[in-house]
Amino acid sequence: MRASSWILSLLLAVLGIGFLHTVNAAPAAACSCAAPDDADLVKNVDVIASVTLGPPVASAGELTYSATVTRVWKGDPAATVTVTTSADEASCGVSGLPVGTEMVLWGFGSSDTYSTNLCSQPADEATALQLAAEAFGGPWEASRAPAVDPSAEAGGWSPWLIGAVVVVAVAAVGGLVAAGLRRRR
Repeated sequence: MRASSWILSLLLAVLGIGFLHTVNAAPAAACSCAAPDDADLVKNVDVIASVTLGPPVASAGELTYSATVTRVWKGDPAATVTVTTSADEASCGVSGLPVGTEMVLWGFGSSDTYSTNLCSQPADEATALQLAAEAFGGPWEASRAPAVDPSAEAGGWSPWLIGAVVVVAVAAVGGLVAAGLRRRR
């Protein structure tokens, strides 16, 4: 019966290592979209605004950022807006942006809720912003709201922590199973 304990321990170790590799695997690069013509993009988006991002909240495959609007080229966004995008770059999401990132939002929606993705980004942002300024007369300063605190933490569990907890749990279960097998002898 000693061989079965050894095999069980080996199996648990291989499963734990495999799980860690799965948790920390890089996403596949499946996002493929034709870059829109900058003039068409300026015409079709609902808002073009410079925003400062707050901490993202992940839910159902999406990231939701609270963002403070600082300048506006097109649209009439609220001083603080919600920006949603896919949580996965492979699904064309604009992800991995740290708290406090300043970016130009090329978004779809209205007033205080917008969505964006990698496919709604201009090929040449400087040219697209010039086109927007010519078409809409911006940029103009947005009304000031309380600024997003860049020191705020998004919270949540990191993949490393989840992997470590699972490996410890699997090892504990394996130890209990091995102890149970020894008692039967």
